[in-house]
Amino acid sequence: MLALWHAGLDGESWRAMLSVLDYYDGGLFLNEGYAVAGSDARRHAKLAGDEHAERVVRFGEVLVDGDLNPI
Repeated sequence: MLALWHAGLDGESWRAMLSVLDYYDGGLFLNEGYAVAGSDARRHAKLAGDEHAERVVRFGEVLVDGDLNPI
């Protein structure tokens, strides 16, 4: 489902979608009242339920940004 949304939305709309959805207990849910932080790649991995890819992206962000306290 994420791949279809990604294919059908322009870049800004896709980022807006990523910022308001969250993955919890095997499903996608709307985050009401706040946007979720993180890069597009990390948000996509989280929403897809791919914990390994999410960790890889987070560690890559730490290496590139030098931020030892990633969100």
